[in-house]
This record gives sequence, C-alpha cells and structure tokens, in this order.
Amino acid sequence: MDCPSILIACHDAGAANALSRLVGPWKSEGMFVQAVTMQYASEVFSRSGIRPDRAYDADMTNDQVCEVLDQIEPDAVLLGSSLDSQGERLLAAEARKRGIRTAGLVDWWSNFGQRFSAPGTRDLRFLPDIVAVPDDDAREGCIAEGIPAESIRITGNPYWEDLIGISRSLWEFTRNNVRTCLNVPPESRLILIVSGNIRNLGLDLGYDEGDLFGAIASLSRSNGIRRPVCWAVKPHPRESLADLRDLMAASGLREPLILADTEPLDAVCAADGVFGMCSSLLFEAALLGKRVVSFQPNLNRDKLEYFRIFRHIGIPVLTDTDPVRDVLATLAGDQGQVPDLSRLPRPIGRGTAGMNLKQILMGDWMTRRSHGQPLPSC
Repeated sequence: MDCPSILIACHDAGAANALSRLVGPWKSEGMFVQAVTMQYASEVFSRSGIRPDRAYDADMTNDQVCEVLDQIEPDAVLLGSSLDSQGERLLAAEARKRGIRTAGLVDWWSNFGQRFSAPGTRDLRFLPDIVAVPDDDAREGCIAEGIPAESIRITGNPYWEDLIGISRSLWEFTRNNVRTCLNVPPESRLILIVSGNIRNLGLDLGYDEGDLFGAIASLSRSNGIRRPVCWAVKPHPRESLADLRDLMAASGLREPLILADTEPLDAVCAADGVFGMCSSLLFEAALLGKRVVSFQPNLNRDKLEYFRIFRHIGIPVLTDTDPVRDVLATLAGDQGQVPDLSRLPRPIGRGTAGMNLKQILMGDWMTRRSHGQPLPSC
C-alpha cells in the first residue's frame, strides 16, 4: 500500500463536524480512509454527503471494536473525544494495545481529562498517543488535567476553517430559503436561542437551560423590542423535545418556533442574532460573522477556566440577568459588536488543520515504514 490506512471514528456531533471534513480531501490525495460513526455522528456525516463505512446506532461494544480493527487493520486511528462515549475509549485502548498509532481530537475547551478517562474520573486510562487540540488555551487545559505535554499537538479544527471560508452570498442565500420555509416575514428579526444539554450532564457550570429560558421569558411575552421579532429555539442534538417543551413551559416562556428539523448551520444562517450559553453553535455563528451573545449566570469559573475563545473574539458574555432585556433588544435591532475574527488564536482559521492532523497520523507511519527508503508520496 503506497499510503497509510486511516480509520476515523467518532460518536458526537462536534467531532463529526470536524472529522467528516477530512474524509473527502484525504481520499482525493490517495489515502485509504475508512469512517466509523456512532449515534449522533452518523447524522452529521450524512448531512455532509459522506456515507460512513460502518454506522452504529449505539455506542460500539468491545467485540465491535475488535471486529473493526481486525477487518480494517489501520495504520493509524483518529478519534473524537466525546464526554461519555465508551466506543471511542475502547477503540483508543485496543488500537494502542495492537501498536496502532492513535490520536484523539479535542473539539471544545472543557472536560479535557474526562474525555480520555473512565466515567466519573480523570484517570486518563484511555489516553491516545496524541491529543490534538484547537489552540494553546486547550493545550493549557489538557496539561492542567494531567495530560502529558509531549502528547499534545495544536492543530486547529477543519470544520471551523470551512465555516470561515463560506462566502456571505452563500449563507445569505441559505438564510432567505430557510426563512421562507419557516414563514418568517422579511421585516421580522429572527433571534435564535441555542438550547443545550447541561442539565442532563451533571457539569455543575453554575447555570443550565432553565436559567436561559427564564431570562428571556418575560421579554418574549412583552414586546420590549420596537420591531417584529421571531423567537426560535434550536434544540441540542441530545435534547428530548418533550423535555425541552416542559422546561420552556416551567420557565414561563410562550412557545417559540422550535427548529428541531432544521440543520444547525441553516438555523444559524437564518438568524439575525444568536443567544445562548456556551454551545459550540454560538462559536460557529461567530465564524459566519453573526452577532452573538453568551449568557452564563452564576458561572462556576473553575469549570470553564480555559474557555476563553468568546473573550478572544469579542463575544459579550452576560453573567447576570439584569442586562438581558437591553442586550437582546440591541441584538434584535441588528446592533452591537460583531465578533472580531482577526483575533482568533492560531492556528484556528489558518487553513492548516487538515494538514496538521495528517502529519500527526502519518509521521509515525513514515518512520516505521521507510527504514531509510524513499518515502511514498500521497
């Protein structure tokens, strides 16, 4: 084989957004790439027009992990790092046991050690050979949670680079189509409320979705904004719609549009402003040049010590309820600051993430296979 065999596997949407971007380009370079998806990742690959070689409706079992590695015999494995996916952990452990190079992608600035540990611990029992992180803040967070510095590589994220590359004319075309499908009048401002799943994960951030919906309930009932406003909620991929509706009702929120069937990026494109907590969808909206506001009341700063990306690019972070009305009125009025993408920490947005990840996976393969012979070109 002239090029290495790469196995890409992931469980959650965040990792799938990033890793799905690598399959096509790497295959076009002649690399032998096979993709395995679990649960939420399968839908993301499908949206990207990529059919995984194997798709599992649930997390992979140990038997399935061994079967995949036996059949594919990869030279390297690139994994997501979901907070609660046992399948990714089992793949990392079994691949390392077989002497296969492993890398795990950290796609957000939190829970660094837990991603590679047994549930409820930071034992790093499932640590891959290499941990790929988006920037130096994430590297610092990994080291603080016990991940050896020599195992960490700063790579960026290929999905975020794709978002920055989307032309304004393309997302405005998507915006108009989605708003038409949702029957949003042209004169109305569409404010997207990004929900989450904090309440079901036991993360102890100091806030959860109840705080988010409670803060906007009175505003949505009384028209504190001097123009027509359409409120829409984008549920979290793991969020039960019944649970979401119960939560909004308990918060006193008159039910807005719920965009359960609208693709996340389409929902962002359709919006005039985006309001949420610490969801990755807020960052994605910022990369598209949308006005974004983050609401994190009573923030437990120890839990998000290395989550600095919003501050870097100028996304306002509200830590109490009092300013919410005025800030949302500004957001709905198409006013307020636009994120400054020139302040993105390197290498985010530099277009090098795919190459960086490829070098991580291929470097060891080249060393082991070349034995002083000319290296193959891929």
